[in-house]
Amino acid sequence: MEWTFLLLISITLGHHDVCHVQVNDRTDCGWFGINNETCQDRGCCYDDTYPDTIYCFYPTSNKCYGIDPSNRVDCGYFGIQREECENDRGCCFDHTVYGVAWCFEEFK
Repeated sequence: MEWTFLLLISITLGHHDVCHVQVNDRTDCGWFGINNETCQDRGCCYDDTYPDTIYCFYPTSNKCYGIDPSNRVDCGYFGIQREECENDRGCCFDHTVYGVAWCFEEFK
């Protein structure tokens, strides 16, 4: 029980750090009307504290985010699964944008 609690705190604090992005520095990761759950399912941060700003945005320290989908360098094959892409190949995975590579190289 204690370990689960500590792990949860660690994960929550870590996510908060990468999601602490100034409003003017946010890179859009969603679309108008996206909700918190859908945004986080995409691996992004959600903060609707300030009206008329980007609510769903890329985290700061993840080298897989902030890459324009049209600029992705393919790292897999059609139909590759997240586990193989990330764990076996060490690449990034995002299946939410159609017509581009879902398994791609991280930003360098």
